[in-house]
Amino acid sequence: MRVANLNNNKKDFLVPIDHHLSIDPNYISGFCNGDGTTSLVTKPDSFHEGFGRATLSIGQHVNNLSLLEAIRNYFGVGSLVNRKNLVDFVVSNKTDLQNVIIPFFDKHPFYGAHAISFLKWKTIITYL
Repeated sequence: MRVANLNNNKKDFLVPIDHHLSIDPNYISGFCNGDGTTSLVTKPDSFHEGFGRATLSIGQHVNNLSLLEAIRNYFGVGSLVNRKNLVDFVVSNKTDLQNVIIPFFDKHPFYGAHAISFLKWKTIITYL
């Protein structure tokens, strides 16, 4: 069986422009549960000075840029960072994390192991 030319009839599909205008908060929560990262960034030589900064980030292929733009627009905080063919939605401002991101995930929680990580992350942010 020859498989070299199986994709000759490739079809292109266009997503409607307004596809992400009314994004569901439960979708955002689930998406972040799977593809999001809550992290604490510190320099090894300054650990005694505190944890440094906390971030929420979601990394995707550049093809999902409109989705990350919709998430950023929903929250009204954060930035999009381009890296070659990848793009990240990043929130690292402590005030934005405390006033926007944490209340959102308190209302639309993570599940599984990510829920435990989020609770630890949320607790540590109060000490930054």
